[in-house]
Amino acid sequence: MNKISKKLLSLLVVFSMIFSMFAMTSVTTFAEEKLPQTITLVAYPKATPEFLTSLSSKASALKTSNTSVVSVKQTKYTYGSQAYYRISLVPKKAGTATVSLKCKGKTYKTKVTIKKYINPVKSVKIGTTSIASSKFNSSATTRLSYTKFGSKNVKTTVSLKSGWKLEELYIFKGDPRKGSMKPAIEYMQKGWMRSESVANGSKIPVKGGKGFKIMFTAKNTASGVNERFTIELR
Repeated sequence: MNKISKKLLSLLVVFSMIFSMFAMTSVTTFAEEKLPQTITLVAYPKATPEFLTSLSSKASALKTSNTSVVSVKQTKYTYGSQAYYRISLVPKKAGTATVSLKCKGKTYKTKVTIKKYINPVKSVKIGTTSIASSKFNSSATTRLSYTKFGSKNVKTTVSLKSGWKLEELYIFKGDPRKGSMKPAIEYMQKGWMRSESVANGSKIPVKGGKGFKIMFTAKNTASGVNERFTIELR
């Protein structure tokens, strides 16, 4: 492979990673009549809506085969002059169900598997403050005071229990071509439409006022199930 081809391939890989990051952290604004055939979600202690798909036309016959396992709802949004319909699932308890809907004369179905929430966090350290594992027993979200960390660069480290690993994200080093995939932590100021990422154990610039969020995703190495966690600074 010549140098030009290698450089082109590298750029394509980088742009693919950047696109994936935006897809995971941004509100989806492109509507399409398409549902995944299967999806696996987690029933967090506090019911949390999960994105399924976005449609360009309102769905009908929207239902779930097992309302005790998962519920489904439709919300209308506008992007400019275009209206679209966001379909969300709300996991309730471990089990399986089939979610179905009709759109533009077609019927779509998704098999949904809901897993029980398991606390994978060993500890989280933000600056000199340690958050005990027990804080995540009954919720995937915990809160700290913004005043304590505001306008500071705070080293943040997440430690997970055996059998879990931190999600890897593409970490930039000035030039996108010099970045790499690393176990990562995300952060987001209030009002941002997407998050930014740093490698686990790196410093996070806390600014922008109350509502700042620090986030990470833990993946079970055996089942592949992902669990998302948020630390809100208020």
